[in-house]
Amino acid sequence: MNDPQIQRSSDAWRALDEASRQQLIDTVDEVRRLAHDADLELDNGRPQRAVRDLLSTVEVALEALATLGLPRVIVRPLQSPEDLQAALARVEEIQGAQPGSLEGLELDTLVTLIERAETPREET
Repeated sequence: MNDPQIQRSSDAWRALDEASRQQLIDTVDEVRRLAHDADLELDNGRPQRAVRDLLSTVEVALEALATLGLPRVIVRPLQSPEDLQAALARVEEIQGAQPGSLEGLELDTLVTLIERAETPREET
């Protein structure tokens, strides 16, 4: 696989000093712990706490990815005109992304969300 994002992350890993590498490893361990805690909360019938733990897991994981130079991408519905404008601006930024790359997948997702947001909904 010759994905530029993967190559950049490999290069970023090699460029990290030992302390930064250890911090990233610790972060991955924290993600695992938080995900495990979320599972326990669900098993104990506390879905709100599970959601909190899962959101923490996502945030910690995104920080770890950012350390390696990968984009922090959260896909969510476009619920306001500001969301739509931000999505359109991001599409312009990544317009030439390679299909199958992280940015290519982000581009496909954003285009789908934009098309859905711009299509009038039928009243029921």
